[in-house]
Amino acid sequence: MQLFNRITSSFLVLFLLSSCTTSHNDSNHNYNEKLSNSDYKEIEIGRQIHRQILSSFSLFTEERANQYVNHITEEISKVSSRPNLPYDCTILASDKIYATGAPGGHVYITTGFINILDNETELAGVLAHEVAQLQYRNPKYSGAKKSLEVMEVVTGVAGGFFGPFGVLAFVGVATLNQLTTSKNVDSLVLLADKKALVYMNKAGYDPQGFVDVLYKIIYADQMLIPYMIDYYQSRPVSADRMIHLENVFKKMTFENKQFDTERERFNMMTSGVKQLYGVEPV
Repeated sequence: MQLFNRITSSFLVLFLLSSCTTSHNDSNHNYNEKLSNSDYKEIEIGRQIHRQILSSFSLFTEERANQYVNHITEEISKVSSRPNLPYDCTILASDKIYATGAPGGHVYITTGFINILDNETELAGVLAHEVAQLQYRNPKYSGAKKSLEVMEVVTGVAGGFFGPFGVLAFVGVATLNQLTTSKNVDSLVLLADKKALVYMNKAGYDPQGFVDVLYKIIYADQMLIPYMIDYYQSRPVSADRMIHLENVFKKMTFENKQFDTERERFNMMTSGVKQLYGVEPV
């Protein structure tokens, strides 16, 4: 185990250092005037992480699907607590059932995750939870960032993509844990759940969609479990979590809203993803 730790650590240092060597000279500072200095720091850190992810993972580049997930992300971010961040969503070409976020408004979802979803409401639920997790400010962003601190954030974002070795190397390290120091991860996941439901409701998506996604994970086919283990590690779907979600849901008011799952639009906009897995939309 010690040998494994040394090998893994050496690999990670090389991987993460490459994300910290990019100059800030190529940064575009034309952000919203309402952003604080802390927000600017966070955005710059997010850019470093985003560049590393783009260079390290295969992307699903179909324009229609990417425009679709970005539209949904934008609609949700408009009603979030931090609507001025430059949010964007990137589709990663991976069989893993995974979604995560990086500081500054970056959201990532895999083709594998999109493939197990059935409609737009479920997709909005996954994206809403990632947007919700990006609402927490880390007070360390207000000061000068050292390479080690940036590496810690990168570790949280990229850890889930390294397979079984990544799970071992990054146990307890998740993006959410790097975005705040005030609460433990379990508490923050519950808070993100609540925010996700609220954001979905405000943006015109049925909050039930996010609940449905969690039930998909709970009752997943045995063949799918290896593909979602990393997502489950960072966001365990416990009985307490489901009870919490149910209680939040019961207290919500929908003001006579009528929701549409937009299944047909989802099938059309994600047909390229489905075809990767030999699925014919119905």
